[in-house]
Amino acid sequence: MQRFIRAGLFIAGIVSIISALVRRVGPRVQEYTTASQEFWADPKVARARQQAWAHAQRMAQAKGGPKVAEYATATQEFWANPKVVKARRQAWEHARRMLREQAARSGRS
Repeated sequence: MQRFIRAGLFIAGIVSIISALVRRVGPRVQEYTTASQEFWADPKVARARQQAWAHAQRMAQAKGGPKVAEYATATQEFWANPKVVKARRQAWEHARRMLREQAARSGRS
């Protein structure tokens, strides 16, 4: 019986430590998520990313041959696909929503 009580207290301690970490780290994760999303949505960053892709493609054609260039083009087209952009945006919004809900729940307890 005493073993069960010790095990229960041990588990309760672990749960309390984890919940404290979530309460402490949760807002920082949310801030990072928001800042990261704003960073990648910045037109200057998008332009720089396109220039980097173009440079990588030129380098691939010069050094790696057509297969590497095809891969670079396919990768660039994939990330530029409006459906992929929309799905990525929805994933970001979902992550932010979940963090807000988690913060609201931990604020109540």
